[in-house]
Amino acid sequence: MKRLSQLNVLLALGLAGFVLVTGNTAFLLNGLVQNVGDFVSSFPGRTLDTFAYDRPDEWLNGWTLFFWAWWIAWASFVGLFLARISRGRTIRQFVAGTLLLPFSYILMWVSIFGNSAIDRIRQGDAAFGETAMNTPERGFYTLLAEYPAFPFIAAIATFVGLLFYVTSADSGALVMANLSSRLRRPQDDAAAGVRIVWAVATGVLTAAMLLVGACRRSRARRSSWGCRSAS
Repeated sequence: MKRLSQLNVLLALGLAGFVLVTGNTAFLLNGLVQNVGDFVSSFPGRTLDTFAYDRPDEWLNGWTLFFWAWWIAWASFVGLFLARISRGRTIRQFVAGTLLLPFSYILMWVSIFGNSAIDRIRQGDAAFGETAMNTPERGFYTLLAEYPAFPFIAAIATFVGLLFYVTSADSGALVMANLSSRLRRPQDDAAAGVRIVWAVATGVLTAAMLLVGACRRSRARRSSWGCRSAS
């Protein structure tokens, strides 16, 4: 798990660095600095915003409930996993490894790729904007197609995405296996067989959700006989 995670981070950093160097570097760096400033200046106000004067009920009932349900569902898993891999670390190392570094990484990733997409739309490519909004998975590869060595870069991006899933599923399987097993000591982990069961269950659920999502999109386009007949 450790080696896969390290490989994942290095490849993702390499991919972001490639986009930064071969793209509109000056614009991306300026955007990164401005994004940091926007976050620092707007975070306190957004944190205390209760929508007292203009209440978007539909948005509050939809997005915020989903957002909090997502984090509540992940809280126990992430907390236990971080506690498990942080044994022997100091409080300073724990804070840096779980708060500062992940936030900096996310800020870098979203700023580079997000501003690259914004720059392309600002140059007049409205079709790309529509593609990115309607089918984000296609939008990502459409964005990468504008850079050199696209087949190689696309393969790296696909592999990075696969590693993101594998490492998350592996850590999730570890936590779920530990929760469903009787462990003699806090240092012990569940048996490999139990972890495999949870990993397979996670993979099956993921495949089912992807299939349902594909069928819903196809049904919306009225072009998938297989999904309609299966339902």
